[in-house]
Amino acid sequence: MQKRKYEVGYGRPPKLKQFKPGRSGNPKGRPKASRTLEEAMRKLLTTKHSIVQNGQQKNVPFRELILLHWCKQAMSGNKAAINFVLDQIERSDRYEQRKQNAKLDKFPTQAELLAMTDDQRTELYMKTLEKVDSDAD
Repeated sequence: MQKRKYEVGYGRPPKLKQFKPGRSGNPKGRPKASRTLEEAMRKLLTTKHSIVQNGQQKNVPFRELILLHWCKQAMSGNKAAINFVLDQIERSDRYEQRKQNAKLDKFPTQAELLAMTDDQRTELYMKTLEKVDSDAD
């Protein structure tokens, strides 16, 4: 019996160029994707920086340092800083109000209702009526 000669062609590379058993065809692996601007900003804002406050050294996230800077500027009379700080307070209040409203929108399950006392159920009922009245306006 005669051995057939290995044919080189499409999908059949030469034996010398084929991957050896146990070796990857991509030894370095897939390159890491570049970070988006949002990811880079999030990483920057969450990195902690060392500051001295009231004689004590603290590690504070960069975003808090920025807010601290704006508050100091506002207290010194900088009108732009005052407007910025007041705007941030207003936005924060609106966010907290939306969170509170979202809690009211979540109605308890039957098991949670059965576990409540009569006073708790009455309070929930009154809050729901207030919410319905405020939504109607």
